[in-house]
Amino acid sequence: MIGIIDTESQNIGSLINCLNHLNIKSSLLKKPEETKTFKKIILPGVGSFDSVMTSLKKKNFSEINLKEILKTKEILAICIGLQILFHKSEEGKHKGINIFEKKIKIKNLKNIGCKEPVPHVGYNSVILKNKKPNDIISNNDYYFTHSYALENNSNKVNFDQIGLTTYGNIKFISYFVYKNIIATQFHPEKSGLTGLNFLKSFYVKKKNNI
Repeated sequence: MIGIIDTESQNIGSLINCLNHLNIKSSLLKKPEETKTFKKIILPGVGSFDSVMTSLKKKNFSEINLKEILKTKEILAICIGLQILFHKSEEGKHKGINIFEKKIKIKNLKNIGCKEPVPHVGYNSVILKNKKPNDIISNNDYYFTHSYALENNSNKVNFDQIGLTTYGNIKFISYFVYKNIIATQFHPEKSGLTGLNFLKSFYVKKKNNI
């Protein structure tokens, strides 16, 4: 079974439907203590950085207990779920979880230098920097809808793996693996068969087999 932290995001229903389609049981977690019995946890997010952090704090998910959960469980962070792992975002005023203990800020695509329309909406490719035999992601197209992203400046964090997406004239980090955490800027739950295969791979992946 997979636990899904309740961020009150609109993609939670789609995510649960995908897991049901894969015959994977899931449970919506509304309190930090409910995470204890789960080995695998999904941190979803749609909307704004501040709204997701506000929803988490309302349910007593503090920076301290979230860091502990993120250290001890196998995590899949999706979209805003990826963004709140960092220090701050240009989108809002709230601080993120900052698991890397570095002042890394999520930036508006325009401030990264993007000349294309923002938000970035639709299917786009994710290209792994160093393909490994046991990566759960393939070089396929995934569905995006976002205005903010992690700048392609991976030397600030010693990621185990990163995937890059090109949008017009820029590249941004759309996927990364860090220890027990897998994070995506794209939405696997809206990415058709490719997304279903990705979610299934996360479910069957053995711990530390990255």
